[in-house]
Amino acid sequence: MARTAVISLVCVYLVGPVCRFLAVENTSWRSGQKPLGYEYVTQVMLTWVAIAIGLCTAWLPQMRHWRSTIARLGPPRTAVAVCGSSIPVTTAKRVRSVYESSFPPEQRRPFETLLREVEEGTRTLWLAERVRGFALTVDLKTIENDVYLDYLAVDSTWRSRGIGSRLLHDVHAMVDRPLIFEVERPESSPCVEGERRVAFYHRNGASELRCSGYLSPSITGDGAFPMMLFAMPQRRASLAAGFRLEQLISEIWVEIYGRDPRDPTLLRILGTLSF
Repeated sequence: MARTAVISLVCVYLVGPVCRFLAVENTSWRSGQKPLGYEYVTQVMLTWVAIAIGLCTAWLPQMRHWRSTIARLGPPRTAVAVCGSSIPVTTAKRVRSVYESSFPPEQRRPFETLLREVEEGTRTLWLAERVRGFALTVDLKTIENDVYLDYLAVDSTWRSRGIGSRLLHDVHAMVDRPLIFEVERPESSPCVEGERRVAFYHRNGASELRCSGYLSPSITGDGAFPMMLFAMPQRRASLAAGFRLEQLISEIWVEIYGRDPRDPTLLRILGTLSF
């Protein structure tokens, strides 16, 4: 602000001599007949021009700085990541409430186990907008260092307000790696919930990986059930295929679900992949 004021005052101070010079020139041009108010009008106009020049001179560098800062930071993020630290009791209770109301018992891991893994740093908890939603991710040891999205849920009273979309995009942008997750097949879900869930991920830029025979292991360890495998790749990156897809599925089965790499069901799934 001080720089702006100084430059503007200097420009305005120079207006007087300029106006007097123009008035003298105008007098000589018109044989001594100077128009009424000419010097006054000219001085007012040049004063505003001087102020504009001062403002532009002072603020343009700052505007360039702001533009570069905004471009570097990108859009504002609303998600907060928690990993390797304890979770406040009130926050844990809120997350648990959303967790238990959003997933059926057969799809839920013990909540105490999830909290312990977050505190140990093996999982990352993402909190959205006053804990109205949350997500849980796990880093995979794959070629592209993919991130597995284990859970994403929004409080039922706050759904259809864009919270889930913002949370998904925030997580994807902040991990800055391909995001992988399983989605229940529409025909396996009651009513239209399955179709809405698939439409939600498609709408937010996710794509289904080419593994139509994919099965997800049961958390309880009893068999497996059909699921869709989705991915949100990095910018200009292609979807997982071939050996990379095989490694990705194996990593999910072994690291996320704790299954044996020689599990017959896993080997059957891998055998259906085309290279």
